[in-house]
Order: sequence, then structure tokens, then C-alpha cells
Amino acid sequence: MKAGPAALLMGEHPSFTPERCINRKQRRVVCTRCSDLCPVGVFSLKSGEKLSWDRCVDCGLCAANCPTRCFSLSKSARELIEEESAPGKTLVFACRTDENGADVPVRCLAGLPWELLAVYAMNGRIALRTEACETCEKTAWKSCLEQNLDALRAFLGEQYAERVQILQGGEAPEAADGEAGQAEEERFTRRGLFARAGQTAARTALRAAAERLPFPQETEEDGMRYRRMLAALMKKENAEGAERRRTVSLPQFNTRCTGCGICEKLCPQEAIRIVPEEDGNRLICLTPWKCTACGLCARLCFAGGLSGMHPVAVPRMTELALVRVKRREGDNA
Repeated sequence: MKAGPAALLMGEHPSFTPERCINRKQRRVVCTRCSDLCPVGVFSLKSGEKLSWDRCVDCGLCAANCPTRCFSLSKSARELIEEESAPGKTLVFACRTDENGADVPVRCLAGLPWELLAVYAMNGRIALRTEACETCEKTAWKSCLEQNLDALRAFLGEQYAERVQILQGGEAPEAADGEAGQAEEERFTRRGLFARAGQTAARTALRAAAERLPFPQETEEDGMRYRRMLAALMKKENAEGAERRRTVSLPQFNTRCTGCGICEKLCPQEAIRIVPEEDGNRLICLTPWKCTACGLCARLCFAGGLSGMHPVAVPRMTELALVRVKRREGDNA
């Protein structure tokens, strides 16, 4: 099955939003990240533009490591995680080869977007069984996992130590607040519900699991899903008076920026907005939850007006004003 011009429907494989692919925006520097990581050759071209989803094993590596998040996790992968989650619960993830078991067994931990891990860590706690990673021969996958954990650690900040556990050697996860003493029959798990009451009860449990999630249910089903959730969670924190800053990578504009608008036009996520002011100056604004730190704006700026991606502690994930570019002689008003 080949990918059409529109985004593919989600099922037992990730979905693809082609208009967000770096290679659809430019051809100067071709991105091959999805094809480099795919274990079964779903991507016929190194640029990742021709797809054969019939080969897909639903590992999630493309979705978790695409620089523009133009892939998203499959519907079945998301449902399994959501059904196993609960407020205050320690949600355990592990490689399927790990004999110690997990709430969510995955083909590779590197197939979990750091934003997904951050959402469930903020909702309770998460634990990652990484013992199998030590003997894994997939060095590229291990490198991706390390990068995702670095991003997770930066975002959570001081909360990382209390919200994320790295388990080794059969170590049991610590119980999260409110989890101790929870009755097994009160837990919503897909496997158990199918066995006990069939598909009707499973659908009921899925709805109940969705209602427990700490974010708007109208969240769109694409690769930006968990970034939207993080924005909603930060908004909730601010409303409750937490006033906590979260660190994300954002483009750094410098004095050579002319406000020409190239970055605004090329951004795959439309994260950059240039606002003209009455005096002819231009205000460059950026929406942190939309920016995936792909770096395309910095690479393609003709004036060298961006100095790459840098960690920034932001008070919110909605729009921020980054820099004001003064009007120069000869510029149109």
C-alpha cells in the first residue's frame, strides 16, 4: 500500500502528514531520519517520501524521532497506552524482549516520543526498563533514546528525578501517589477487559480511560498531539499558581535578522509569525508547542539571522515574542 497525497488513516501503523515533511519544504538538505531508523524498509526512498506501510511493524521510531513530527503513533499504540494509564499511576514501559514485563511493552523505547513521556510523567510517574538496551546492537536506536531522554530531562527540570524512574535488573517501580492499594478490578486494561467481557466492555473502558486523561479530548490525531497536551498541562499549572518554567529548544534570532519572512514561510509547523508594527518595525513571535526544533529556519536563513537552536525556559507553550526587528532604510512600510 502506497501513501497518497493526503495524510494516511491511522491504524496498525503510524500516520503521515506529508506537508510537514522537511523534504516537502526544501531540497537543499535532504532529511533521511525516518528511512535510516526504519527496521523493515517502509520508506522506499531515503528522503522518506514513498511509503509501503504493508511492511510496517508499528515500532514508532519514525513518529518519535521525526524532526518535524510529520508522523504520529498508530491508533492501536496510543490506545494501549491510554487504557493502561490512570492519574497518579506509575506507568511502566519496556522493550518487548524484557522478561520483567511492563504495562506498555514496545518494540523499542526509542519509539516513544519524549513529549508522550512528559505528558504521562506530569500526570503521575513513568518508569522505563532499560536493561535490554545494554545488549542491543541498534546503536542508532540507542542514540535516539538518549536524545529523547535528554529532552525529557530538560523539559521536566527538577521534577525529572521524582517523575521518571530508570529500572534495571528486575527492579520494581515505586508506587506513585494514590496508586498504592489500588484494586486490580478497578484498573482499565485492554487485555483484561477483552478476556472478561468482550468488545462492548472494552469500548466502555476505552471511553473511561479517555475521560481520565488530563487534556482536551478534541486534541487532533497527528504528530503534534502530545505537544498540544503539554501546552494544555502547562496552562493548567499556571492557572493553579505553579508558575513553573519548562525548557524546550527554540531558534535563537540575532542582530542580522532582517524580518524578511523566509523562516515564517518555510516553517513546517507554522510556529513562526512575523507581525508588522505601526512604526514599520517587525515583531517576530514563536509558538513553543509548535516548534519541534527541526532547525530548518536556521539552515535556510539567507541573512544568517538565526544562531541555531538553543534551550529556553519558557513560562508557557503558547505564543511568545522573541525579537523586534527595526525598520531599515529602503524597507517597505
